[in-house]
This record gives sequence, structure tokens and C-alpha cells, in this order.
Amino acid sequence: MLPQGIYPISKIEQEYAADTQVTKLVSLLGYLLSLINPNVTPKDGKNVGFGERVNANRHLFTNVPDIFFAIGVRNCIVHPENCEKPYTEAEIKRAARHLLNAIYEIRDHNRIPADVKRDVFQPAAPRAAAPNYQTAPSPNFPPLKRAKPLKVRPEPKPVVARPARWLLSLRPRRPGRWVAALVVVALLSVYGKTIWQFGQEKFFGTRPDATIRRKEADAAIKRMQQFDKRQGFAAKVAEAQAAWREAEIAFHQQRFKDAEQGYQRVSQIWDELVVRQNDRNEAQKLLAEIQSDRANALNAQAPQVAPRLWREAEQARLSGRTALTNGNFAEARQLAIKAKQKYEEASGLAPSSTPTPERPIATTTPNLKPPPAPNDPPPTAERPPLKRRDRPPEDPAPSKESEDDGIFLIYQKEFMRYVKKQVTPSLPPEAKAQGVSGPVKVEVVLSKNGYLAKARIIEGHPLIRQAALDALRQWQFKPYQRDRVPVDVRSEIAINFR
Repeated sequence: MLPQGIYPISKIEQEYAADTQVTKLVSLLGYLLSLINPNVTPKDGKNVGFGERVNANRHLFTNVPDIFFAIGVRNCIVHPENCEKPYTEAEIKRAARHLLNAIYEIRDHNRIPADVKRDVFQPAAPRAAAPNYQTAPSPNFPPLKRAKPLKVRPEPKPVVARPARWLLSLRPRRPGRWVAALVVVALLSVYGKTIWQFGQEKFFGTRPDATIRRKEADAAIKRMQQFDKRQGFAAKVAEAQAAWREAEIAFHQQRFKDAEQGYQRVSQIWDELVVRQNDRNEAQKLLAEIQSDRANALNAQAPQVAPRLWREAEQARLSGRTALTNGNFAEARQLAIKAKQKYEEASGLAPSSTPTPERPIATTTPNLKPPPAPNDPPPTAERPPLKRRDRPPEDPAPSKESEDDGIFLIYQKEFMRYVKKQVTPSLPPEAKAQGVSGPVKVEVVLSKNGYLAKARIIEGHPLIRQAALDALRQWQFKPYQRDRVPVDVRSEIAINFR
């Protein structure tokens, strides 16, 4: 007979609540351990706890931590105020399985009495069958015969002619929808054409407007033929022709709105070409005018008097000509204006080359005039006045600009990329004795075959000019290609002597 509060395993397994199973299994495990080892003494003098009994008999179990986990779950269930976080339902069921495994591990211990083993591990009694509450079967009466339905003659259908039957089959089942559909059809028959035209104008444009734009674009395309092969205009002309072709395709496909936009683009390009042509004409005019300013500055010895302004003016002039050749007409115009200003400033700083007339020397008083010497000529014979020989202005080197206007101009940095072999110039003994050094500026023309066609000294000391030309003639070049076509090119390079 088990003591009060201790239940057999079969009864514990019939409990529906997992927390109740855990508490009862812990009590059963403690009871069995007290039978196995009753001599466990508590540490604090109180009653022996479940954990102390398990620890004292831990050699009997294979997994002691799981048993302590189950005891902790039981303590949290019994004393929830001391539990920080309640255990989940899955953890409680896992604790019940650990306790059952521990109880079955000690079931065969020899210190547990046989009657206790029988009471604890006895199988559950079979449940009594539920009482049968069915009523007694009713007596077998013969089945009732169903009455046959009376044959009633159906009412005759109205006789309708065949065309009338067809009309009745077309009778609408929902008259409201048919009326709405008829109203919509009537509105479309009246305003359908207007709505179609409005939508076509909105999304595809109209033929009359596109035709007007087409005539304007056609006239612009014909006027563009004069710019077809000019530098700086060919790209715009090609763009206009491409826009014209796309607009023509859209026009024939009746996409008049897209065609109208393409024709407008052609007209815009024509306006841009007109502006570029005006810039080109103005830049050419300014570059032609600064030639006279450059000649005046050379006559006034501006390169020696104001070398910085002269270099800036020359650089601006050459850059302007390069921009004009490359098609940057607005930039060429600005550079030409800058060069003109620099030439004028350099001419203003240089001294005037016009000889100043000499004033006649005033004669002294006759009283202070010494007597003439006997060998001197008579006073009546006057000496011819001495004439001052003015140094003629240096004649600048003949300008070749008119001859080289059609040759493409590049900077020295780009020109040096096409030099295959470069010979270092040697300093002549005379120049070395006098300590002459510095750069020699040379204008060169490279032919399309890769040979040096022309070399002209622009600046440099006279003692090292010929040495610079001799070294330059030993250089080897490769042809300059523009759009993959070899062309003549010119540049201004500096050869340094150290």
C-alpha cells in the first residue's frame, strides 16, 4: 500500500496536465530513493530535499543533469513566485519524460520491497465499456406502398408561328443593360468620329501640321548642302540628315506627331549652323585683322621690348587658328580678340621707330667766338650738316601663313607623338665658348608621307640656329592621320640646347 500523496505510474500517466504529472513523478522518485538510501542527512538540518536524494544516489542514474532539470521545473510549478521565467509546455513534457526514465532505471533495485514495486509499476486497469443506451428495435411492420401520382393532362402550349418563336428567343433577360448598351451605341454613332479625330490629334498629330513642318525642314536640308564638307559643320549636317530620315519614316507611317518633332529638330540644326557660320566669318575676319597688328608689333621690336606680351599674343593667335581649323569658331573668336589686345599692348610698350627731328644748334654770341685759325677754311664756307643714319627696322622673316592656312595645325605635345627617332642637337664650339644656350623655336611642316617638308626658324640665338636645323633633319617621323587618313600637318616646336 503506497503512502498518501504517492501514486502509481499508471495513474500518473492518465493525468491530462503535464505539470501535474511532473509534481507527482518527483514525489514518486523521492519516495523510491528514500527506500533505497534512507540514511541521507540534510545540510541545513531541515527535511531532505529531492535534489539532495538524487545527488546522494547519482551513481544509479545515467543522466543526472536531466533529473535536476526536471526537479527545477517542479519547483517552478509549485513555487511560481520564485521562478523568473515560466517554462513552456514542451519543456514540462520533456521534464516528465526524464523523470519516467529515472524511475524505470531504479525499478529493479533490491532495496525496494516487492509489494511497493507491484503497486508502483502495476499496469492500468482496463476501462469499463460504456453502457449501451440504444432503444429496442421496432417491430418489423410491412413497408407502406406509395400511392401512384395521378396523370394530369398538361395544358396545351400556345401555338406560335416559327418567325415569332425566333423573335421571342431574342427577348432580353435584363432590359436595363440592353437600354444602356443601345444608348452607348447611339452616342458612338453620333460623336464617334469626333472622338476618334481628337484622339488621333492628341496621340499621333495631324497631317496638315506635319506637312508644314516638312516643307520647312526640306528647305533647311537643301540649304545645308553647302556645309556638307566643311570642318566643324559636317557632324551637324549628318545629324540633321539622320533626323530627316527618321521623320520621313514616321510621316509615311502616319505618326505625324513624331514626324513633326523630327522636322523641328532639322530646323533647329539649321539655326545652329547659321550661328556657327556667323562665328566662323567673324573669327576669320579678326584673325585676318591681327596680321597687321602683328606686323606693327614686329616693326616696333615688341619681341625684344615686351617678350611676355609677345609670347602671349603669339600663343593666343596660334590657338585661335587651331580652334578655327578644328571647328571651334566661338573659341577662335575669343582667342583672336585676346591676341589683338596683346599685340596692341606690346606695340604700346615698344619705343617709336620714327626718327625724331634734330633741332639746329644755336649759335653763340659773336663776342665769344674765337678767332679762326690760319689753316681753317674761311668762315663763309659752311660745313655740310651731319646726317644721322637711322638704323632701318629689322625686316621680319617672310611670313608663310598664307601658304600654310590650309594645313592642319597641332600643338608641340601632339606633334611629338609622331616622332619615331629624335636626335639630340650638339652645341657648336663658338656657342659653347660664349656660353650660349636656350631654346630654338622652329616651325615645321610634316607631309602626309611622313617626311619633314619644311622647317623655318622663328626664334633663337644665331649661333645655334643652324645646329637646330641640322639635328631636326635627322629626325624620323610617322604620318599624321586624321579620321584614319594621312594628311599634312604643321606645328611649332622648341629645340633646347643645354
